[in-house]
Amino acid sequence: MDCTFYETTSQESLTQPQSSVGRVFFSAHPDDWLLFMFDSFLLSLAQPGITLLIIVSDGGKNNSSYALARQIATLSALSSLSPQLTHSQTHPFNVYQALDLTVAFLNLPDGGGEGNGFPPHYQSLTKCLNGSLLSSHTWTSLVAFISAFVSSILPDGLVELHTHSPHENDHPDHVSVGYLSHGVRQHLSHLSSITHYQGYSVSNLAPNAESIPSLKQLFLWSLYCNSLSDQGFESPDNGWHRSFLSRQYISLHQDSSPLAIVMCLWRRPENLPVILSYLSSQHNTDFELFLWNNNPEHSRYYAHVLSLSRHFPIHIHNSPTNQGGIGRFILTNEIHRQFPYVVYLDDDQRPLINLTQQCRAIFKPRTITSWWGHRIVGNNYFDRYRVTNGSQTDYCGTGGCLLDSYLFSDISVIKEIPYEYRFVEDLWMSFFARFAKNYTLRGQSLPIEWISGNEPEPSSFPIDLTLLKTQFLQYLRSHYASHHDAIS
Repeated sequence: MDCTFYETTSQESLTQPQSSVGRVFFSAHPDDWLLFMFDSFLLSLAQPGITLLIIVSDGGKNNSSYALARQIATLSALSSLSPQLTHSQTHPFNVYQALDLTVAFLNLPDGGGEGNGFPPHYQSLTKCLNGSLLSSHTWTSLVAFISAFVSSILPDGLVELHTHSPHENDHPDHVSVGYLSHGVRQHLSHLSSITHYQGYSVSNLAPNAESIPSLKQLFLWSLYCNSLSDQGFESPDNGWHRSFLSRQYISLHQDSSPLAIVMCLWRRPENLPVILSYLSSQHNTDFELFLWNNNPEHSRYYAHVLSLSRHFPIHIHNSPTNQGGIGRFILTNEIHRQFPYVVYLDDDQRPLINLTQQCRAIFKPRTITSWWGHRIVGNNYFDRYRVTNGSQTDYCGTGGCLLDSYLFSDISVIKEIPYEYRFVEDLWMSFFARFAKNYTLRGQSLPIEWISGNEPEPSSFPIDLTLLKTQFLQYLRSHYASHHDAIS
């Protein structure tokens, strides 16, 4: 197969350097991550990127020996998940690191040390134990100090924040840490999402009679409790604590991921100012536009048009050769770490004012949602019907679609496309996503219109393109024949 059409060069800088996605878990006490956040924590360790667990208080109830014992018990449990955890000497508090996990013990004073717990006010966190380095901090400097630590572990890329809720009638330390993590949130430049977990306040909700903890959670809990017993302290393995295992109650999840809009340019340069005008009117303007120009003759014109637009960040890549719609995939690969989801637009579509807002609302991981969602029911590419209500389909066109950008985390996959079918990449994307990456395809009406006033009709397609699509359909069905859905 001739793959030379994938080779591109450009003098222009396209994106920032690639970076990882990190997840930060704030745990008020040494066992809160295990009691209240375990499902999310375990999922985090299974995903690419670093998981940072920050255990804020020592949990010692004014007893330094008990505080140390809880730290040892926590490491005993965590080491079963990440056996390579080793102590780091580069921080003023205890930090343990492995390839995929960093654990920090800040050793702030436990609320139980005052007898009745801290009052429900975050300033209590500035009361630090034993005159340590942290004890000299004000609330503002404490937030800045912890934020700098988070940035040193996760220096760039997106950050998911998992924390206790500051708004629940919960243990005062949980509420305090909720406030603390929200302070840190303001210092993060690329926050992807924030998730609140309820703690002991879940006792006010539905009982846990039917909920059975996973064997892994029970195993880690037993490691934690047995370690405390072995060190001469009472085991917390009682019915009350066990009632919170497998009770992960999420009271809030806010997705703050930046959105990328990706568009290829070829033969309609006059449409770009129109599209930019519509994009500048979006209700939700937290997005960046990435353009792939397949026609070098239009480069100067595009540079002039873009110089007049200041409403949102715009990046353009001028390809010396026509890559067709595959340019979208190359761009997606380059930005997928910074932008977990991407909207593809065609250069003849105008986005209505709520497009970005709606895309944020309907995004689902490992999913492609497209205006051009169809079920193909025959052997001809155009033997199909459109799906508009969000139901599953087997084909998603690239013009007017929303996708999880991780689909193109490895750009070498585009070499699967035979050279003669390089300009019907939309059909390949649908098959590759469904059968190679186990993505879900959905058809849904999105708020877009056509600049010409009318959507393209199949009869307007060139005869050779119509034949090519049908031929490629048969090729892909044969290629993915081991997946029975591909030919059903």
